[in-house]
Amino acid sequence: MNKSIARIAIPVPVYKLFDYRVPAELRGSIAPGMRVQVPFGRQRKIGVVVQLGDKSEFKRLKNIEALLDETPLLPPPLLELIHWGARHYLTPPGEAFHAVLPANFWRAPRQRRKVAELKAVLTYDRKHITLSPEQKDAIGAIWSSLDE
Repeated sequence: MNKSIARIAIPVPVYKLFDYRVPAELRGSIAPGMRVQVPFGRQRKIGVVVQLGDKSEFKRLKNIEALLDETPLLPPPLLELIHWGARHYLTPPGEAFHAVLPANFWRAPRQRRKVAELKAVLTYDRKHITLSPEQKDAIGAIWSSLDE
């Protein structure tokens, strides 16, 4: 399935899906239910591929910048259910997806890696490092904030 246009749900208060061009190098690997990074105005946003197609009503489309998943995270029945809910309850599709999916879904993988790296730094070798009670409290506070 080498479709060249992706319809993407982006968590913004707009009542439509957004069309983006699928770069040639991603055409064999992109599928509905995958997260993508796209340019959106002056920002970069993470969206969910809802549909793939060959045509768009728009002539000038921006390219998808990055595919964030190797396989679809959302199965087709869940995609259909969320999209149906957005139409039924008159909710912008991107906001419907944002409301249903956990916050971590919308973070870029790079951000999650930074949290993991910080946790690794905070895991110290207790045999070789002696911390004061204040230092232990500080590390405990940082550690618990990373889990939120």
